[in-house]
Amino acid sequence: MIEMFTSLIETISALVTFVINTIQSLISLIVNIPMYLAVVTNAINVLPYFILPFALAFVTLVIVQYILNRRPD
Repeated sequence: MIEMFTSLIETISALVTFVINTIQSLISLIVNIPMYLAVVTNAINVLPYFILPFALAFVTLVIVQYILNRRPD
């Protein structure tokens, strides 16, 4: 009987830890998005002008492919 309560408490504790870690990860992602955008923008700005349209087209195609390949299961 005590083992059941112990395992129940461990399960609840694992779920709470999972939720807390998920929230912390989301907050970290949201805080770091401006830095990620700055890095990508700076990387695109240093490209030569004749390569820039091809690089932007490639990035656009990758984003569209990522969106289209998402499947709600």
